Amino acid sequence: MKSNNAVDINKLENVKFYDYINLRDFAGNDTSTSGDLAPEGLCLVEAKDNPTENPLLLVANEVSGNVRVFEISGK
Repeated sequence: MKSNNAVDINKLENVKFYDYINLRDFAGNDTSTSGDLAPEGLCLVEAKDNPTENPLLLVANEVSGNVRVFEISGK
């Protein structure tokens, strides 16, 4: 089901760069102090499945072994 504010990602001519986030700490000297390293797996949790009613992006990092959760808000 499509919502009224859905974006059609099949129209590649309308693609726009939005943002880039790098949470790596270049001052760190090993995997425990360097932050997120080697993001590999991505999973989107739909807003309807989240109690805050905002979609979530889960990012699994291969080298650092952590999972980062981004809450997507706004339009």
